[in-house]
Amino acid sequence: MVMGPMSGPNVSIFKRFQDHWQSIDQSQFESGASHPDVCPLLDPVDKAWFESTLINCKSLRDDYRELLELTLIFLGQVPPRGVRFLAPGPMHNARWMSKGIYSLKVWMFRGQFKLTAREEKGLRQIAIFVSCLYAKAWTLAPEAVAAPRHDLQLLKDLTMYMNNVNEDVGRAVLNKLQGHLWYLSEELVALALFDPLVRVEDKRKILTSLHTKEGEKYPVKRPKLLPSQSITGLGLQDMASTNTRRFFQKLRLEEGFLDADPATWLELEDYQTAAAFVQRIAVINDHAERGVALIQEYNRKLTRDEDQLQFLLQNVSQHRKEFPDTRKMTIVAGLAAKEEKEHQDG
Repeated sequence: MVMGPMSGPNVSIFKRFQDHWQSIDQSQFESGASHPDVCPLLDPVDKAWFESTLINCKSLRDDYRELLELTLIFLGQVPPRGVRFLAPGPMHNARWMSKGIYSLKVWMFRGQFKLTAREEKGLRQIAIFVSCLYAKAWTLAPEAVAAPRHDLQLLKDLTMYMNNVNEDVGRAVLNKLQGHLWYLSEELVALALFDPLVRVEDKRKILTSLHTKEGEKYPVKRPKLLPSQSITGLGLQDMASTNTRRFFQKLRLEEGFLDADPATWLELEDYQTAAAFVQRIAVINDHAERGVALIQEYNRKLTRDEDQLQFLLQNVSQHRKEFPDTRKMTIVAGLAAKEEKEHQDG
């Protein structure tokens, strides 16, 4: 929306910046905090969270770390590893995070890179959105049990962003988010029962809804977004109903603990077993996005033929079925099965 249509995997402005990178003096950058119109919009951002996450989260992937470090620099802070800028990497439409990284970087070096007024405004709007909302929300997104809480909080934060920062961007993201509210559905809101940061009293409210609030006969997979003025008053209990039990039934999880008080759940074996299971659930498609970006980048080096791309994807999929992990016993068993099949076919 703010940058206009994108005609291919590489947004032209980012490709231009990548080609211009060797001419950039990395010591001459301008943070958002130094801009008179941007600085006031950044005041509410919890800058300490970014610093704490960069220090304490040892398993943070490199691209996530770069996003958080750039955000801190944009906010006028110094990351734990100091101020530094990595050379621009691959850019792909399947990876929105790379757009955020590029937007922050290009805007902070706008004094050394020619931009039109429209480009500067668009990049500024993206950089503000990334710093105020996206960077933190995306970093926290992989936490399965926290997905309902995070999604509900993001709805509330977007409402405030729309009212106080940028109505057009806030409304556009709210409309987009409406198609991704799986974890606020009547069934998947059950994940919140295993979230240690959901208060016991709030879990009791969810339980009350689970026991007494009649669910839809045909519950939707994604709840419809309510009018923005009512979002701020929503709680997780408003998403739960008698249909929430289906979560446990579909995953074949014991649900006896649902009849006990949440204050005692940590002591119950069935709760502990269920909690260990749900914490391993993958709730984002990040791996799929990375896979698509990698295979398309690889394919472009070999051929631009779509049939060849599909052939490669099918072969990778088949290989993963035959060799689901890299253990020696798995590889030996997979090769033996493959030889046996070839022998039978021959």
